Amino acid sequence: QFVPCEDKDARLLTQNPMIDHVIFTGSANTADKILTGRPNLDFSGETSGKNIFIITDTADKELAIKHLVESAFGYNGQKCSAASIAILTKEVFSDPKFKRQLKDSVESLPVGGLQFQPENKITPLITSPKKELLRTLTELEPEEQWLVKPEKYKLDNLWSPGVKWNVQPGSFTHLNEFFGPVLGVMKANDLKHACRLANQTEYGLTAGLHSLDEEEINYFLETIQTGNLYVNNKTTGAIVGRQPFGGIKNSRRGTGGKAGGVNYILQFMKFEEKEGSTQVIDHLSLPSSLINSLITLWQKIDWASESSFPEFADEIQRVHQGVKSCYYQNMNYFSKEQSFSKSQQVIGQKNIFRYRKVGKYTIRVCPEDLVSDILLRLFAGLIAGNKVSISIPEQMRENKTVCFLKSHFLQPIQNKFSLEFENDEELRTKILENQINRLAYTHPKKIPGNIYKAAVQVNLPILRYKPLVEGRFLMLEQFNEQCVTYTYHRYGNLGLKQFEIASPPKPGFEQNCSPR
Repeated sequence: QFVPCEDKDARLLTQNPMIDHVIFTGSANTADKILTGRPNLDFSGETSGKNIFIITDTADKELAIKHLVESAFGYNGQKCSAASIAILTKEVFSDPKFKRQLKDSVESLPVGGLQFQPENKITPLITSPKKELLRTLTELEPEEQWLVKPEKYKLDNLWSPGVKWNVQPGSFTHLNEFFGPVLGVMKANDLKHACRLANQTEYGLTAGLHSLDEEEINYFLETIQTGNLYVNNKTTGAIVGRQPFGGIKNSRRGTGGKAGGVNYILQFMKFEEKEGSTQVIDHLSLPSSLINSLITLWQKIDWASESSFPEFADEIQRVHQGVKSCYYQNMNYFSKEQSFSKSQQVIGQKNIFRYRKVGKYTIRVCPEDLVSDILLRLFAGLIAGNKVSISIPEQMRENKTVCFLKSHFLQPIQNKFSLEFENDEELRTKILENQINRLAYTHPKKIPGNIYKAAVQVNLPILRYKPLVEGRFLMLEQFNEQCVTYTYHRYGNLGLKQFEIASPPKPGFEQNCSPR
């Protein structure tokens, strides 16, 4: 049911305990208002963006300008994926021809709002400019200049497009979303400097690079912190079935299954583990690793007769099964770039779906948590390459599960993770200091209110359900999703890439994708 309503009325829905899950598209501020009122709400949000467009000296400059102007001013810049900042390497920034062509291209955009002028590219804004956009349209920050100065028309909410030249690092224009027809232009020493400037924003929705240098392209793809990356293409207009859409950092709320992607529907489902439900992969040979050595050692132990922890025999068997499943899924799926079905392939363009590790992953232990639940998440995190810590309340130091975690049975990997004894307030401080990228509990009722509230303040995703032994779900907790669009043809000429054989879709990757 579609219910258009005012903010005050929408609150009656989002705060209602009968609503289990909210799917949201809008600003980060609005999302935080909803979550502040109900911090324990299951919430999947696509939020704000501060999207970067990098152009290096190896780029096709005219094509780069075309894509930049389309990305910045399509729909008046009122798209979450619209380019807001262009970062030029110093050679491009100092090139008077490039500067003149960019200026001419923006000034050539037809402006108007009457129905009998359908050719207009710049039309009235959907509302009066908010304070951030109004400031950007009317004021210059220190050292900025107008390359193209925006003008207010008599028609309500109609502004011509603007370009700010020489935007400074850390300035209002550099770091703030303003959602309108203004583009800021910055100077970088080189691509590495440009990527650092791009990653300084708190957002991570889309980013683009124009370059014909393979080394530069590879560096960009491995360095930029966004959900959707574009190479030699505009940064807007993700197509259903080709480019699953969604961001990271402050461009998302929740753990972030990409809209239209293979995992999107999973965040609205709750799973139960049943005996025999996990794929049997006893034939799998584990790769040489400390975890493999540890599991091999454990398999030689008769846990039911082991003197210290005989009650953990069934749980250790569950861990054996889960570790094998995690290795299988990681080797065959999560560590590989996923291509799309032939019906979604585009000649001259690569579209790739891939997974990137979250970084600092913390498991919070609570009384009554099963040792297998803790170990499954620990091993999954280590297999993914994350920095894993296990956070334990002070009063649980002598708990049998904690004694196992400190025991010689984990000695081969004890330097690969940390045990942190801390109360809820100390954990809250870590959250507020952004020392955690993802936090895991085994049940929503085990999460204290002050932890929920701290997580909302810094946009920390909390996993709040019992882990499953199936690696396809267990490993998913360890990653962010990313989509790459790489247009490599040169005006129809495919070059040597036409002889590359595209990898087929991997098992388990269905071909339903995205909506932006």
